[in-house]
Amino acid sequence: MVELIDPQARRLRNSRRRALVLVLVQVLLLAHIAHWLLTGSSLAPLEPSEASRFAREKVINPGLIVLGVAIASTLLFGRFFCGWACHFLAVQDACAWVLRRLKVRVRPLRSRALRIVPIMAFVWMFLVPLYSRISSGGVQHASSEWVTESFWKTFPGPTISVITFLIAGCYVVYLLGNKAFCNYACPYGAILGASDSFSVGRIVVDPNLCNSCMACTKACSSDVIVHQEIKEFGAVVDNKCMKTLDCVASCPNQALSFQLSTPTVLRSSSTPNAPQRHPLSLSEELVLALGFCFGFFATHDLFGAVPFLLALGFGLVAAHSALALKKKNLSMKRSKVKYTAHLLAIVFFAHSGLVQSQALMRDHYFNQTFDMRMSYLRGELVLPLKLESSQNFLLADDYASRTTVLSYAGFERNDYVHAWRHLAEGNNKLFEDYMLSVLDYRPGFGEVIFQLGIHYGIQGDSQQAIEWMQQITADDAKYAAAQEYIEKIGSHLEQH
Repeated sequence: MVELIDPQARRLRNSRRRALVLVLVQVLLLAHIAHWLLTGSSLAPLEPSEASRFAREKVINPGLIVLGVAIASTLLFGRFFCGWACHFLAVQDACAWVLRRLKVRVRPLRSRALRIVPIMAFVWMFLVPLYSRISSGGVQHASSEWVTESFWKTFPGPTISVITFLIAGCYVVYLLGNKAFCNYACPYGAILGASDSFSVGRIVVDPNLCNSCMACTKACSSDVIVHQEIKEFGAVVDNKCMKTLDCVASCPNQALSFQLSTPTVLRSSSTPNAPQRHPLSLSEELVLALGFCFGFFATHDLFGAVPFLLALGFGLVAAHSALALKKKNLSMKRSKVKYTAHLLAIVFFAHSGLVQSQALMRDHYFNQTFDMRMSYLRGELVLPLKLESSQNFLLADDYASRTTVLSYAGFERNDYVHAWRHLAEGNNKLFEDYMLSVLDYRPGFGEVIFQLGIHYGIQGDSQQAIEWMQQITADDAKYAAAQEYIEKIGSHLEQH
């Protein structure tokens, strides 16, 4: 005879336990940052995103170790790392809790098309740079970086970080349901979800105790249709399950438990005619996919400021707005808040798409000038250029000006284009002024400092050239080339 305990009390106890663990994760994260602020150096960031440096540069760091541990643990016990240790999931859970307190009902979206997004994000973030490094014969010998003095070097600034939490961690929850970012955008969720399919740790059911009350599905914050899973497979096999154990705690008959069991990849459905899990039609899925693509590409690197993960969040917002337009769900009478939010989103994405189209044309024409720019830096190009030779500089400059008029940020790239356009016309003063403006936006940018140094060397100002080259720090990719150029100028001065 099973001792029946109030399921509400069990669920509350489980939620408090998990919340305590997530809070502890946040405290440790803040302690890590505090240690860096106080000492000037600390253990390199424990972010899975840092693992991408191994793909690009074959650098082993704490972030790679964390991702490796997360994958290994998921292969054994399932996605406990996501449900109990991810600081970004904690933000989503907190937002969901606030919405519940405000009595705002959020309907989770179940989409097949959006499930592909995390896979593509993982491929782009990790596999593409890995392939590029290997195929190009890049770095072959591994190096390591365990301690850093530049803790925020690879992270966005505080403003973009806050916007990321608000959009991807909160607004996406309001639109698509709790853990929507984890299920439909997170690149780490892709590899951990795939690993979960091989896990022997599984939530299973005792069929003798289950009465199909569906309390498990109602309690699941991972948007898993638990009652259907356990009926069809005898266990939860959906790799969206983040092992929060809310379903286990909420079962009034204690029919669910976490046990070692057969991995998902070795299971087959016991009910072949199980009902459809995804209520959206193919046309609606297509609209979601197109909406996401437009939102992502319209915002990624927008104004030179929107990072990859935030663009994924914007993509989900755009996907939801596109579906709402198709379903004709935009009505002021239904909800003034949602109507206004969708309207603002549509205006924002339309504007972003226009800005990105101008920036794309700017970069297209500017890229055509690469050979001429390199020729100048090698001292092989005579300036000013003839009008027919400077057409791509002029077109790139024109689109850079349009981008500046349309946007309110991201002037760094535009000023860089302006600088080279004026140099092509033989105006050294404006070239130098615009390059200095780029450095105002991005202090210590080694590439620009290096090019300025070479420019002064070409103009015969060796002392100025050396002073600029000496500003390039040892951790910059241009450091070795700068030192070589300094030696070259020094040798030339000694000979004369």
